[in-house]
Amino acid sequence: MDGKFRPHSLFLGFEILYNTFKCLGVLYICMCLCMLKAKMYVLKWFKLNFRLLRGAKNENFPFNKESKRD
Repeated sequence: MDGKFRPHSLFLGFEILYNTFKCLGVLYICMCLCMLKAKMYVLKWFKLNFRLLRGAKNENFPFNKESKRD
């Protein structure tokens, strides 16, 4: 270094920072999408379980056919 101002090194630093934040932003968006997908799967699972539990109280549910015969 001879002490002269070199703008290309400054721009290179900004470019490295920009690329780093861009990469982090893409990773953040992917993580958010994965979490939304996981949330949808969990909600579907809870809805299915709730439907099964609610259906178990119903007389038309196939697991309760033996109780109808009594």
